[in-house]
Amino acid sequence: MNNELLKLFDIKDDVVETFTVDHKESNYEIDIRFKPSRFSCPTCGSTHFISKGNKKRSLVSVPVNDKPVKMITYVKRYKCIDCNASFSDVNPIAYGD
Repeated sequence: MNNELLKLFDIKDDVVETFTVDHKESNYEIDIRFKPSRFSCPTCGSTHFISKGNKKRSLVSVPVNDKPVKMITYVKRYKCIDCNASFSDVNPIAYGD
């Protein structure tokens, strides 16, 4: 993994599962998948939950070499077995998560 690119976007290496950059003709697409960060239900504290897939999120970053940068992240979704609450992992680069 390119640690210098992660530093450019202020992303810590230890939270990243995969990081790829696709150089397209008109822009750059950065695909980032983060390691799980939730180990208990935020509603009841239970550790009994199941994965409900991923939610794709696209973010726009500052241009690099005069090309737009699109960052694609995937946020893991879960459902608690004990209290039936739905919740998502924290996305470390999206404000408001």
